[in-house]
Amino acid sequence: TISSFEVLAFRREGEVIDVDVSVGCSAGTYVRALARDLGAALGVGAHLTALRRTAAGHFNLADASPMPEVDGSVKLLPFRDVLAREYAVVQLDAAQSMEVRHGKRIASDPHAPTGLVGLLADDGSVHALSESRYGVWHQLSVFSA
Repeated sequence: TISSFEVLAFRREGEVIDVDVSVGCSAGTYVRALARDLGAALGVGAHLTALRRTAAGHFNLADASPMPEVDGSVKLLPFRDVLAREYAVVQLDAAQSMEVRHGKRIASDPHAPTGLVGLLADDGSVHALSESRYGVWHQLSVFSA
């Protein structure tokens, strides 16, 4: 799905025209095919000379880090923050946290978010990725023991 297609600049050099565009699209869109299809619709050849992804899902360039320098340092987002951007999160109490640690399924709140949900342990750390089915949290991945 293409949500936006904005022409940013035109440059002409002889018979060649370069067009800079900004495209908003869903995952799975083959952006290079947009240039090909646009060229075909106009009856001319077209291709990409550069492609830069500026966002993916809930993450954008402000979240990105350059490749690590020689010292190996790199800025990482805390796991809890990443989880909260992609999923709803639910804070567990101490008893619920202990149950999940022991591999047990626990009852979900009837007002809890649906779909995949991040469960936070009683200390606030990421505990599990779960799904509520029939009033019970089914852990898909448990991250703390």
